[in-house]
Amino acid sequence: MKTQNDPNQPVTKREFQEHTKEFQEHTKEFHEFVEFTAKTVATKDDLKKFATKDDLKKFATKEELDSFRKAAFKHFATKEDMRRIVEKSEERIIKNNSQVLASNDKMSKKLDIILDELPAKAAQDREQNDRLDVIETHLGFHPVAA
Repeated sequence: MKTQNDPNQPVTKREFQEHTKEFQEHTKEFHEFVEFTAKTVATKDDLKKFATKDDLKKFATKEELDSFRKAAFKHFATKEDMRRIVEKSEERIIKNNSQVLASNDKMSKKLDIILDELPAKAAQDREQNDRLDVIETHLGFHPVAA
């Protein structure tokens, strides 16, 4: 009578195939375990990147972080602060823009009036120059060439 635990007993082909299949499955599982371990377990070089006890002593305490946070909120703008600043800036830009546009309208109207009156003023100046020439000639003055 043969037992499975006795290595000296002959095995059938079927038993051999079953054991071979089982061995291959275990081999595959072992290789998967080795790959997983190689990817997830830290090496000595990996551990050199971690903080030492002395490094950990240099970290800030919770109280120090709270103190810094409170001080930072006094000196640095938060997102809410920045949002308010942008809104106020937009309001000022819109207000100033409308004032600038209104001022430009006034300047444009004045310029239009000047440009409309310019030909009439030039004609009036020519007429006055002609009258002065007549008066100067009558008085005996010789017109000065311009």
